[in-house]
Amino acid sequence: MALPAHTGYNFTHNIHHDIYPATDPTKSDLSQPEKVVLITGSGRGIGRSIALRFAESGVACLILCARTASELDEVEQSIKKISTHVKVYKYVFDITTEAAIISMAEAVRKAVGRLDVLINNAGMTNKWEKITEGSTDMYLKTWDVHIKGTYLMLKSF
Repeated sequence: MALPAHTGYNFTHNIHHDIYPATDPTKSDLSQPEKVVLITGSGRGIGRSIALRFAESGVACLILCARTASELDEVEQSIKKISTHVKVYKYVFDITTEAAIISMAEAVRKAVGRLDVLINNAGMTNKWEKITEGSTDMYLKTWDVHIKGTYLMLKSF
């Protein structure tokens, strides 16, 4: 099935599927020593890849956030294979729940004391369908995750 033109997939002529020299996190000019990085949606997909690349760049601490504990456990094990020096904290919560984010932010402040990089990666999507056939609740849930969740993370940190 061909993707509709509006997906943005044809936005660039160069589609990369792996690390290339200009994005290699092991290069000294891309290293991030002593940085504390928090990544939402880090249990799989892009968030997992971001976490692994930051581990390769030599950060001091990675704070992994997702809704599924088992996914975070797997990412932590992958990080430990890359570097035993990276401190890993894991938090399981729904990014649309303000009380959970406030609690997690306070725990991070107590455990680490600061945050250098916040990557708001948590997201979701619905199946592609006509707007007249889609679920209103699912549509609004994407707004909660992408807009409200991002706002709550920024507000709390």
